[in-house]
Amino acid sequence: MGYETLAGLKLIFLTGVTISKGTLEAVARCVKEGAMCVLPPRLAPAGSGLGEVKEITGVEDGKGRWLVVPEFYRLHYECFCGGPVLSVLRDAFEGLVGDGDHLVYDFGRWTARFEQAGADYPRHEIMTWHVPLTQAGTNPDVLAVEVSESAG
Repeated sequence: MGYETLAGLKLIFLTGVTISKGTLEAVARCVKEGAMCVLPPRLAPAGSGLGEVKEITGVEDGKGRWLVVPEFYRLHYECFCGGPVLSVLRDAFEGLVGDGDHLVYDFGRWTARFEQAGADYPRHEIMTWHVPLTQAGTNPDVLAVEVSESAG
């Protein structure tokens, strides 16, 4: 994936078995220009020292930031809890993520919106985080998906 595809992104999740050198260079350029890249240590740029990270760590780089998350699988569950449970993630993602009940992916002209099946449960605000009062009726292993054409 080249720089032109990623240019202008504010938040990048770097995942996969491997990342090509070209894609990693494009991501690094985006970070220097102001994006935040969330990645597991094993995908960290060579020579960055981020591959040895054992705790969630943010590192400024140019105008942007690398956010290394060793237990990367946790991110799949954090989004459905009214916002990230861990304060370091909540602070890092503030202003970059939606309402906490949905994952939204933009793929060119298409948008895919995911939510837990049966996730219409009441919430209670505790400090700045909306905590589900009950998740009765929800099933974290079943997702409802809506795909639509992106505006613009």
